[in-house]
Amino acid sequence: DAEALLALAEGAPLAALRLNEEGGLAARQTLVRQWAGLLEGREDPLAVAAQWKPWGLVHSLQWLNSWVTDLIRLKSAGPDAAISNKDLGAQLQNIAERLDLKALYAFLDQLTEYGRLTANNLNEQLALEDLMIAWRRSALRR
Repeated sequence: DAEALLALAEGAPLAALRLNEEGGLAARQTLVRQWAGLLEGREDPLAVAAQWKPWGLVHSLQWLNSWVTDLIRLKSAGPDAAISNKDLGAQLQNIAERLDLKALYAFLDQLTEYGRLTANNLNEQLALEDLMIAWRRSALRR
């Protein structure tokens, strides 16, 4: 879907084309299912982090940031909220119902901090593992 690819690439056509060639849309569906599975206890945080590693920390942070921002919108404004990831609307709505705003903002803060740290020599695997463990803990804070 060209619209979803452009949204993912933040409006950059060449980046959208590259995402399409890399299978980014299909991978994103798998990744969001794994991410939701962490909250349900179906997925292991370390295994999920290993599967996300090929996409890189920066790319993963962009997707996570976008999803969490949409979750905050859904939690604040309800199912009719304007979200960026329209193709993931139903999945994100299900996730939003499981978490409170405080947990979502805490995770968003952690994503922002890792975003700042990407300029440093950061171990991407450890960062992804930490994020997946933190996300799983978000369900426990409810």
